[in-house]
Amino acid sequence: MSEDSSNLETKHKSSAQSDWRTSWGAWSALLAVLATLLFSYGTLGVLTSRVSVEGDALLALSYSFSGILLLICSWYFLRLQRVKISDFFGAPPGLKTLLSVPVLFIAYVIISSYVLELAYRILSIDVNQEQSFGFQAQSSWVGLVSIFFALVVIAPISEEVLYRGILYRGLRNSTGRVVAAIITSILFGFLHGQWNVAIDTFVLSLLLIVGLEYTKSLWTPIFLHGLKNFIAFCLLFLLT
Repeated sequence: MSEDSSNLETKHKSSAQSDWRTSWGAWSALLAVLATLLFSYGTLGVLTSRVSVEGDALLALSYSFSGILLLICSWYFLRLQRVKISDFFGAPPGLKTLLSVPVLFIAYVIISSYVLELAYRILSIDVNQEQSFGFQAQSSWVGLVSIFFALVVIAPISEEVLYRGILYRGLRNSTGRVVAAIITSILFGFLHGQWNVAIDTFVLSLLLIVGLEYTKSLWTPIFLHGLKNFIAFCLLFLLT
């Protein structure tokens, strides 16, 4: 009886850790991410330039569509790797995740502020430059709902699946945690454009990875990313 119980416990532990053992490495992860970004951002470029996109609602829908393409491409990559979605996301969000998110967010705010201050003093970077999304500060309720959906719902899920879920895990298999975290965070920051935003998102990415490693669940960085974007949404579009 005790032997059966021990076997069940071993199987449970193995199942709980299965999302942490990926079948892909650094090169396949990089190729998958670059191909996905080119496809989705290229589609976004077509939607916002060649197609007449007017108004915040349509622009936000274009962003959402691009994020959904990120998810579709990521899902196809995982399917090729024969990875179960439940294993990929890890344990459902529980108390550990809910407690970790606010702590990590506070740490992110403090560290980011300190690093941006250093960047200002050493490199004379304009740390107060607002991130440009292309949206109007004053928008209709339809526009606000569309922007909220794009920035607070779609972006955190699609970007965490791609960067922390696929890229970081693939790099970690080949390079280890520290190098994988740095490379992932540099790429994540670089793709956000502006220097001050790149530095801020670099720090954010490091804390997202800490949350992922600590809870062994991709839901932790998704919730943390969503909280950060929600606060930014409120500051930029509701409190101005």
